[in-house]
Amino acid sequence: MSNFLFGSSAIALGWLESLLGATIKIKGSKNIPTDVPLLFVANHFTRFETVILPYVINKEFDIDIRSLADESVLVGGLGSFIRGTGSVSTKDPARNEIILGDLMSNSASWLIYPEGVMLKNKHVTKEDDLYIVHEDERVGPVRTGAALLALQSELLKEEYHASKDPHFRRLFKEKYHMTDRKICDTPIQIIPINITYYPLRPGSNRLSQFVENRFKEDMNQRIVEELEIEGNAIVDGDINITFSAPIDICEYMEWFHSRFDSKTLLELGRNDLTTRFMQEVYENATLNIDHIVASILFAYPDKSITLLHLKKLVYLLVQVVRCTAKFHFHHSLKKKLYSLISGEENALLDSILNLAIHEGAITLYHDVITINHHQLEERYSFHAIRSKNLLMVLRNEVALLPSFVEQVDAYCLKSYDEVNEGLFEYLYIQAISEFENDHATFYDAELSKEKSIGRPFFLEAKKESSNTVGVVLVHGYKSAPAEVRALAESLHSDEVSVFALRLRGHGTAPHNLKELSWNDWYQSVLRAIAMMQQLYNKIVLVGFSTGGLLSLMAAAKHQTGIDGVVSINSALSLNSMRVSTVVPAVEVWNDLLEYFKTNKGQIESSFDEPSDPEVNYGVVYLRSLNELNLLMLEMETILPLVALPLLILQADNDSVVNPKSADIILHNAGSEDKKLIVFRSDVHNLKNPEVLKMVTTEIKGFISKLN
Repeated sequence: MSNFLFGSSAIALGWLESLLGATIKIKGSKNIPTDVPLLFVANHFTRFETVILPYVINKEFDIDIRSLADESVLVGGLGSFIRGTGSVSTKDPARNEIILGDLMSNSASWLIYPEGVMLKNKHVTKEDDLYIVHEDERVGPVRTGAALLALQSELLKEEYHASKDPHFRRLFKEKYHMTDRKICDTPIQIIPINITYYPLRPGSNRLSQFVENRFKEDMNQRIVEELEIEGNAIVDGDINITFSAPIDICEYMEWFHSRFDSKTLLELGRNDLTTRFMQEVYENATLNIDHIVASILFAYPDKSITLLHLKKLVYLLVQVVRCTAKFHFHHSLKKKLYSLISGEENALLDSILNLAIHEGAITLYHDVITINHHQLEERYSFHAIRSKNLLMVLRNEVALLPSFVEQVDAYCLKSYDEVNEGLFEYLYIQAISEFENDHATFYDAELSKEKSIGRPFFLEAKKESSNTVGVVLVHGYKSAPAEVRALAESLHSDEVSVFALRLRGHGTAPHNLKELSWNDWYQSVLRAIAMMQQLYNKIVLVGFSTGGLLSLMAAAKHQTGIDGVVSINSALSLNSMRVSTVVPAVEVWNDLLEYFKTNKGQIESSFDEPSDPEVNYGVVYLRSLNELNLLMLEMETILPLVALPLLILQADNDSVVNPKSADIILHNAGSEDKKLIVFRSDVHNLKNPEVLKMVTTEIKGFISKLN
């Protein structure tokens, strides 16, 4: 292959990548050896793979790579472009000799798609240890040509070295296009590749519009379908490419060689080897939320499911995927997806549900999803299925992950109560484990408190009933769950359960807060809300100081699932000026020093007199204090969105929080049912028994009115 041709193609594709906005994400790059003959085998879903994969392999690993492409792909301008990258048609009469010559001489590595076609429906099954491809014109095993070529290349090298006849050797090299090349003694290695696109969506895009505007007369329905589906995949989506560990063909052949002659080795080995590397290809799919939702819709046994039930199933299966080492998953699943189960909107879920509605697979009315199983199971023609039933394509893509399929089936058979109980237990254990891990990681013999100070705790109602209220109790900045333990115990009753959460970074050691943002704290609140919602129909948020701000934020962002919010000494305005003025100035100074690559003169932390030394941190990191400032600014902008019943409790002479905070909250909150109570206190805690009694009484009265 001409280096100029491949270089030109690489430049062109690099320009295309930046123009269209596709993000190529690579896993397993450490699996690629150097200076050895390589045969790459991959799944085949789009026309662009015949360009994308060679480009990525050459760019990432500096490997000259050629590919075998179906004749239907090598037509028109794109076909000429693909040929320029070194691709050879599957119908080229000399294709095998060209490939074998390159592999034996290690002059170029090769990429082959064993499925044999651009498999638009992704329909592959496993029967009797063979992978079966299902397309309109053929149902049969995955092609074994790649395995055969790998085995043949090693047998041919043995044959060449065994002969001392110069005439034989000359004819041998001529046959395999190796006249000026030497035989490479290093054994060939096979690298399985999986390529997964996210998201897959039909519809017009920049690429399809560009082509349609210039070649409108030459467009047919098949071309339109490919440009829409594949164009969307590479225009704004993610292309996830996973390279598996190499299969050393010599190690593989040793077992067969000791038992069979060469002919039998080829006959038996080609099937066995193909199954081995295709299993790697299929089981290395990159799972995303679309796969999970599609699989649930296919597996769910009933005709309808509530939207909330579906969200809970999705969340649980996301955790299964994340906690199972063998699964690869899309980076979007690494995020804390508490919004799925805490009442907030989730754009990822909305997108796939909108696709399901568009395809007629579901209807959504009053938060109840009706599943059209007939539409889901409709097997459209090979070239129509991606535009008519993309959900089936998504389900097919992960159908060869047996442990994933088993988990989906198992969760879909659980009752709604079982799902709720499982979610509650999972989220509670997660909260405790997170604390234990953070405490161990950030432990400081001088600064860390006792574990009982920072560990979150749950007080279950003494008598369970349908009227039981779940209280989510949120402590303040630099503090810990122990700060609100007395209040939790006072609120705990026959019909009130209380969970005192731990804000991430708190209750361990001060430097645990150093690199965290206010959104990390907010995620802790979302998890606690989601946890309590699994068991209780009524949820009340009670937050002290910064915990009050975070509770108000949750109330502003939740449309459903929260019944009331209590704000106690919420830190919307502080008596100290340094949060709003000094800290941002110091942050600018530190950033300036970082720009000039020096740590000298940086100010990271300071000592701070805690309002409760037994619980609060005595050291504060300025970057963390700046996050508190950002939280206060954000909360001021969204206060009008708080529409829930609201109780504001404020100490008249709080040593930390300026009492005007309560007035700001009262006047700007959008709640129609809101009340401010000012009580006498000059400290920023609830340790005074009379204050605690008064606060408890007011909160209990507020809760009783919600019933």
